[in-house]
Amino acid sequence: DPLYTCFHDEEWGVPVIDDDRKLFELLVFSQALAEHTWPAILNHRDIFRHVSVLKLFENFDPSSIAQFTEKNLVTPKINGNPLLSEQKLRAIVENAKQLLKVQLEFGSFSNYCWKFVNNKPIRNEFRYGRQIPVKTPKAELISKDMMRRGTKNAT
Repeated sequence: DPLYTCFHDEEWGVPVIDDDRKLFELLVFSQALAEHTWPAILNHRDIFRHVSVLKLFENFDPSSIAQFTEKNLVTPKINGNPLLSEQKLRAIVENAKQLLKVQLEFGSFSNYCWKFVNNKPIRNEFRYGRQIPVKTPKAELISKDMMRRGTKNAT
């Protein structure tokens, strides 16, 4: 899949610094993995980004999404199928609210994320995909902290 290959080669593992919208976008996409595969998400990425016409994702602006009410939670559909469940949409809104709290405490979501690795990217030396662990102690620590702060589906 060309989109997946491009994502893997140009985005996956590339540090995101000082871009809270991009980090929030990646959080939303990772939440969507419970309902979709990476190739499916990437195939619909532009829909996720530009559903702001429906006032849904607001181009991943957490401050806009945090203000959503019930009437904003319109489930976008592709060929009649929901892009995300209502539960996921509610989690995205809640996570936007929690992200704003993190921004107040740490100055940015980026600062919060980078504090877990002492502001330095982790460089792994895996040669083969089968060597890459599904979870790491660091990832578990971050997930638990985010969930303690009220973030939904941060696993």
